[in-house]
Amino acid sequence: MMKIASGLFITEYDPSSDVLLVQWPWAESSIPEMQHALDQVVTTVRHFDIAHLLLDVRNAALPAPGQPDPEIMFMEGLKCTRVKKVALVVKDITTRDRQARQVGEHTLPYPFQTFIKKEVALRWLKA
Repeated sequence: MMKIASGLFITEYDPSSDVLLVQWPWAESSIPEMQHALDQVVTTVRHFDIAHLLLDVRNAALPAPGQPDPEIMFMEGLKCTRVKKVALVVKDITTRDRQARQVGEHTLPYPFQTFIKKEVALRWLKA
């Protein structure tokens, strides 16, 4: 496991399984600051040619009403990478339903699923 600097996010990469864990920040950030940090993570994904992403948003601050959802912006940014699967780990079923609905509105070129347990998400990514 290796840590990769990525601004606001905590990221760890496991080359043996080609999984990048991205922990979403718990504190609110400005949209430009968040977009810059997201761009850094997408650059990392492209640079390391990462195929599997585990996004842990359990402690993330929810976007303010009317603000763009950073998770959706990130998913859109991944379209220009080699990503093959993305798993999103959320805090509870209500959040899971909201995320699935929002992501379902976008056409993504890779399989995407939401989970409540990180271990289950990892198994799905590695399958």
